Order: sequence, then structure tokens, then C-alpha cells
Amino acid sequence: WPAEKITVRLERQSAKSRALLALDRLMLDGFRLSQACFGILIACESSISEASVERWEDAGVLFKAQNMSGSIPGEAAAGLLLADDAQAGLMASESSVRLHRALVSQRDKSADASGQISDQLLVSMTQDALMLSKISADDIKLICSDADHRVSRATELLGMGYKLFPELDATQHYFKVTHACGEIGAVASLAALVLAHQHVLSEASPSLCVSNLDSHERSVAILSPWVAAAPLAAA
Repeated sequence: WPAEKITVRLERQSAKSRALLALDRLMLDGFRLSQACFGILIACESSISEASVERWEDAGVLFKAQNMSGSIPGEAAAGLLLADDAQAGLMASESSVRLHRALVSQRDKSADASGQISDQLLVSMTQDALMLSKISADDIKLICSDADHRVSRATELLGMGYKLFPELDATQHYFKVTHACGEIGAVASLAALVLAHQHVLSEASPSLCVSNLDSHERSVAILSPWVAAAPLAAA
């Protein structure tokens, strides 16, 4: 790979879904510039040190009996190798998965605000993602999200799921990364994408990745079995 074409971009974690936003920009740049794309997206986060826990407690954001909506310390790292159709064709297809265009938007009202949390934005975004990917809702067999233990995130995610994927079981076909692993920042959305990728490889069926951990930003991406003839990105 030509050294002059290697670039490194460091992202500040200004939003929980930053990994998917960076991924979307990478795909767009490759398309607009008509350049070959072969890269890796990496995210890492750690908040399990004693100092981190003390800072969270002092700031009043630590999860405990008196603050059930607080954050649970966690640590994680995740990465995905990304390639355009031409580069993916040079690699072993049995380890490739088709990543369709990620959709990114923002809620008008914070998910942390009081009152009922609307799932309409996620519903609309997921419908658009299904249409663009030409994947039927009936074909989606797993929903991976970066959601945590807060009721607002689960309510929004399951509300969308019940409307579009009524056949999926909430206990078997949904996975909430931060709920299982604790607060891991931008790693959560990328880890959700990695798990969706693994499901496609193992089950040979499409999966849906949803980022709804942030208070406002929302991202949706569909992954499906890799088909060499389709001019899309592979992960």
C-alpha cells in the first residue's frame, strides 16, 4: 500500500456514536474522491481506575443505589478492517461482510429529558436503511445496540423493534453493549457493529446496528452477507 496514501485521523469523543460517524465519513470520502479504500477503525476506552471512579462519584454521575441512571465503569477496545468492493474482492470472502450506508441524525429532544421518549426517529432511520440496502425487515435476525441500562434507551430501542421487527424476541435477538459491559464511550457503537458483523458471519443473515446511547445523536447501519457483485463497502 503506497505510503503517501496512508492517513491517520484522531477523533475526539464529542459524541457516543463518534465511531459510526467516523466510519460514515470514511465511506463518503472514498466515494467522492474515487479513491481505493483500505483501512482500520479502532476505538478504546477505560474508566475502571480508582481515580476515574472517584471523579465520577464527585461529579455525581456514578451508578449506585441513589443514582440508578448513573454510569457503570467499564473498559473495552474494538476494531474493524474496512475495504471498498475492489479491495474486499482481493481478500477471503468467507470473512467479509457487506456494510451498507450508515444513516446519522439527531433527536429534537434529549433522550435524558423527562417524559415519554419517542422512538419515531429510530423508526424512520431504520426504514430508510432497509430501503437503501434493499434488505427486508423479515430478514433481520439480530439488533445490536450501544444502549446501556437506562430505561429511556431500552424503551426507544424496543419501541422501534416492536414496530418494525415484531417477530424478534427482546431477550434473544437484542444485544445492548453498554448494558453488558459498562460505560465504554465511543467503543460501544463500534463494538455493536463488530457483534453485528460476527452474527452475519456465523448465521449468514442480515443484522441491524443501532447507536442510541448519546442524548441526541442516532446512527443506524445494516450488515448483510458479502456479495462480490454489489458495489458497497465491506467490513
